[in-house]
Amino acid sequence: MSSSAFSAFGSSRPAIISPRTRDRQARGKDVYYQSEEGTDDEMDDGVDEAMLLGEGMHIESFADREKNGFALSVLDSPEQLMMFAQSRDDSITAQRQQFMAMLCGFDKFPAKRRGHRTK
Repeated sequence: MSSSAFSAFGSSRPAIISPRTRDRQARGKDVYYQSEEGTDDEMDDGVDEAMLLGEGMHIESFADREKNGFALSVLDSPEQLMMFAQSRDDSITAQRQQFMAMLCGFDKFPAKRRGHRTK
């Protein structure tokens, strides 16, 4: 093979990097991002606007995390789902719907009681 095929990869010339590109790279921002104004501002590095205003991130409470983990573990195990359906005298489908609602945060629905089941 000729050496000209690899001349682009083996060239000793340094890549041309502008000072603006070097600055963005040093600050950990996206080098290839081009804003409409052409200026660097606080919003061009992908930070959410709510975070800049000091609202912070939504933090889930421990009780909600525990409830979601419990619902996920029941939905992940068919045996547990059948056990809960049998203990509440309900169908597996209804219990799956109840645990999915609990997992999604819509668990405000009352549980079905014995004798209230429609046939």
